Amino acid sequence: MAAGKKGGVAVPATRSQGAWRGWPRSKKSYASWSGASMATSHVTGAIALIKQSKPGATVGEI
Repeated sequence: MAAGKKGGVAVPATRSQGAWRGWPRSKKSYASWSGASMATSHVTGAIALIKQSKPGATVGEI
């Protein structure tokens, strides 16, 4: 991306599925949740990829 340009990232935060141990009476191993915390792993991964390609990038640049 050109200097001074800002990009964006869209991450899922609604009905995201994840592993779940379930309750004693439930045999489900996956569950669906919504909320900002469901997008955390995607945002963290995107930041890691940016830092990998530009190790010297500051928080403001990311």
